[in-house]
Amino acid sequence: MIRIAIASIFNLMLPNSSDPPKRFAAIDLGSNTLRLLAAEPADTGFTRLHYLQTITRLGERLHETGSLGEPAMERTLEGVKSLIDSAARLRPFKIAVTATHALRRAANAGEFNKRFREKIGFALQVISQESEAALTLKGAEMVLGDSAPILLFDIGGGSTEFVYRNGNKNVKSIGTDLGVVRLAETFIKTAPLESGEFGGLADYRRRGGEAGNRTAVYAGGYGGDDNVDSGDAV
Repeated sequence: MIRIAIASIFNLMLPNSSDPPKRFAAIDLGSNTLRLLAAEPADTGFTRLHYLQTITRLGERLHETGSLGEPAMERTLEGVKSLIDSAARLRPFKIAVTATHALRRAANAGEFNKRFREKIGFALQVISQESEAALTLKGAEMVLGDSAPILLFDIGGGSTEFVYRNGNKNVKSIGTDLGVVRLAETFIKTAPLESGEFGGLADYRRRGGEAGNRTAVYAGGYGGDDNVDSGDAV
């Protein structure tokens, strides 16, 4: 499934010249997965031309070391280059790369950003958790419209964002560190899963789940059907 956050990245690439580009590409650089979407403007939104994703696990062991590992950085840089090359037949296009949790947290994020610019040829953008939630909501609105209430769970490798927008378009969002990669690396050591591991994961989820519960309070009385799970890291 295309993570809906990537569709809304196009909002950051509005033309500002008399000869705007006819095609756009966006890469969502996540803690676990890279996703590229290439599109061109249509009467209503955009027409998808190309989509590809690859798993590079940039945030591997980040919660333990506080830094990005060398193999993870190299995998991710090569992954970004490969995704861009996969869309070469669509050139020319304007492209943006947006990074999230891993580069918000890593002590050596600056080093990665520098190497990214040297290898890829342009700078990436690291967005805040609030901006990530807002982009996810905009992406959902492209699919569901902007009138009905929306409750979003953006499940990623390093974090999960909960976003609620009511019928009056008031928005509440909460970010957590409940990313599936982080949880798996912390609690899952065997296959198949042992009961003790599951118990530890369940206890942690219940404690971390308080953030989601606060969002549910904001959404009090919500009874609509427009729930959207925008992640695919599970």
